[in-house]
Amino acid sequence: MGDPPTRVSQSRMRPLSGGSRRQSAPLSGDSRAARALAPWGKVGAVLLFGVSATLFGYYFARDREDLAARAAFESRVQTASSDLFRHFELPLEVGLSLPAFMSVYPNATAQEFSRFVAPTLERHGSLAALEWAPKVTRDTRAEFEQTHGEIWELDGEGRRIRSPDRDVYYPLAFMAPDIPTVRGLDIAFDEERRAMVERAGSSGQAALSLPFRLVEDPPNVMSVSILAPVPSRVPAAGWEERTLGFTVCLFRLQPLIDEAFRATNLEGLSYILHDVTDSGSPLLLTKSGGFDEISDQPFEWESSVRFLDRSWRIRWRGAPVVPPGLSTSGWVLGFGLVLSIVLAGATFSFLALQRARARALEADRLGSYALKRRLGSGGMGVVYEAEHALLRRPAAIKLIREDASSDLSLERFEREVQATSRLTHPNTVQVFDYGRTPTGVFYYAMEFIDGVTLRELVEGSGPVPAERAKELIRQAAGALAEAHELGMIHRDLKPDNIMVCQRGGIQDFVKVLDFGLVKNRAMTEQTFITKEHAMIGTPEYMAPEAFLGGADLTPASDIYGLGSVLYYLLTGRPPHSAPSLMALVARVTTSDAVPPETALGAPIQKELSQLTMACLSRAPEGRPRDARELLRLLNELPPGEPAWTQLAARRFWEEWMPRFRERAREREDGHVSETKRLAIGPERIVSRA
Repeated sequence: MGDPPTRVSQSRMRPLSGGSRRQSAPLSGDSRAARALAPWGKVGAVLLFGVSATLFGYYFARDREDLAARAAFESRVQTASSDLFRHFELPLEVGLSLPAFMSVYPNATAQEFSRFVAPTLERHGSLAALEWAPKVTRDTRAEFEQTHGEIWELDGEGRRIRSPDRDVYYPLAFMAPDIPTVRGLDIAFDEERRAMVERAGSSGQAALSLPFRLVEDPPNVMSVSILAPVPSRVPAAGWEERTLGFTVCLFRLQPLIDEAFRATNLEGLSYILHDVTDSGSPLLLTKSGGFDEISDQPFEWESSVRFLDRSWRIRWRGAPVVPPGLSTSGWVLGFGLVLSIVLAGATFSFLALQRARARALEADRLGSYALKRRLGSGGMGVVYEAEHALLRRPAAIKLIREDASSDLSLERFEREVQATSRLTHPNTVQVFDYGRTPTGVFYYAMEFIDGVTLRELVEGSGPVPAERAKELIRQAAGALAEAHELGMIHRDLKPDNIMVCQRGGIQDFVKVLDFGLVKNRAMTEQTFITKEHAMIGTPEYMAPEAFLGGADLTPASDIYGLGSVLYYLLTGRPPHSAPSLMALVARVTTSDAVPPETALGAPIQKELSQLTMACLSRAPEGRPRDARELLRLLNELPPGEPAWTQLAARRFWEEWMPRFRERAREREDGHVSETKRLAIGPERIVSRA
């Protein structure tokens, strides 16, 4: 979703003295002898802590061995059951999010359906399929079969036959992954399936199927499906008249259970899971391998959970795992002492390596730039503070990660530099030069910004006054207007990619960062570097049209992102949020954000609120068409109260900048330089220094 912005939020380090690679400013005022002894003090502290912890563990282990075994057993199985039931929320969330998409896009194509569900299927291996079964009447059957194929079902002997004539069908139209041989199957062709369809349709709520086995799965892997109705927006008396169709979320139980228990120790435990909704014998869902054989285990515990319209019960058996007290205590004592010594040695080695890397970082250069310290990192690059050896000008150096140095990522990295270097607006981050080291590591130098991102601003000091928010967005819109007039779309506008600082005596000076995802509108589909079906951007700030493919994005998509940033400044939160990506996509594409004054719980200037909501229109044509028009609309807004002046901004920075810098220092603790393995002395390609 783009690399993190180049930022710094604390005072600059002292320049290298005399331009020498080995005469850097001292890191502290301690004497050399004190610094040499400092690692031994930390090693001694680690060793003392390890020995103390070992002795405590030794006596605690002896006392723990006398506790009741049943209490330990019940604690383990209660935790395991909670983990299992919590993991069942995943398919439930997916099963309830998909109907929202189909309700808004009932005429979606198979490609659009597959694109929407593909990220979810890739992330969650327990999901076997996501399907869409629209309602087809006797009158529309011919039209459906002409597009999707014959509507069919199975006879009493399991043979495929053409579905007989009836009033309504619910055939599978789309599915992911696509299985052509299943397309057209009426999901309500027999009594059991018809009862489930009627139960979900009449209640308007999702329904859960009985357990079944997919033909391609082994006998011990059972599956269930969630059937959710998609309501029509046209009122009707009967449930079939007001139902557009049903979505089906089909998932395997065993992979989901394996994932739930991945971090759980099941030694000495066995379980069995049943569907106990209906009277009579419980229906087996799954069980651990040794449940039947371990019948002499003394402890047993069970718990039930309501999963949609059905009840499931898990039953545990187990025996205490209590090794002899002296043996356990002895192992704790011996292992603890050995581990303490190993950790002390590792601490000494780590501190020595850290000091060596720190010395190397002081000496390393990239061309005319001396690297000083690491500022941050992201998916593509690592950013360091640097200084031009002759001009003594501070700069930020961005280097591409070695693990991200594919041909496509290198081309994207170079495109970011070239695109940004074409922009001359004062509110756009300036690029000085770029090049490659002799070993091929790509880097570029840009201006060093001593400020904070809008996210850090809001997280640190809270929502921004309306007049200040207007001024910040006005500057960002000016930078974006230049990009739009050059045919560029930023595509990842968010609070992390906009910084505010003090520049040349001007308070609240804005800088727009990270054109790494920029797209030139003159590029063809083949020349634009993205993965097929990949989402480009940050979901909370992406325009609705971006979730169905980003190749046709327009400047109006950037307006949505900038409007989302304005909303965040005013309220302290993004326009939309959800517990999962699937749910977030559904909210962004199907519902409007609440007005900013509602989210803030306080009045906001009416004209500013209306402009913010216009920028967040789900339809691109409902937004300002580009940044130049947004800039005009911002300038036409009447002044609000209280006014935000340069004096007010100066007082803010005097109060808050020390706090921002302190937080930056805390974040930087523990970072280790990665430049030792970079070749020194790059070949300059372009220079604007």
